Amino acid sequence: MKVRFSEIIKTFDVEPVGQCNLSSESLKFRVEILRQQDSASFYARVYRFETFRIQPTFPQSGGKPIPENQGDHEMLVLDEVIGVHELTGESVSEVLTKIENSLIELLML
Repeated sequence: MKVRFSEIIKTFDVEPVGQCNLSSESLKFRVEILRQQDSASFYARVYRFETFRIQPTFPQSGGKPIPENQGDHEMLVLDEVIGVHELTGESVSEVLTKIENSLIELLML
């Protein structure tokens, strides 16, 4: 059995897109362009920045977590909504163009 590797060729942070008002947040993405070992074509992985409110289990007071210890943390989540399987191409710029078109299509929904 042969183990195959992929190399991250480029990483891009996309400027916030979408609505930016009091009722909704802008969407922020990170894009990785990869090339699989022994291949000339490129593909992309798209991550979305998400904010989660996290509260540790310990320390506790009276058998319950202490609310003051909770905090908001931004994390990257693999975004499978953007047509990941179609984001392939023969160059980095071709893949980026497909990602841009996917983002535009997503925002028009």
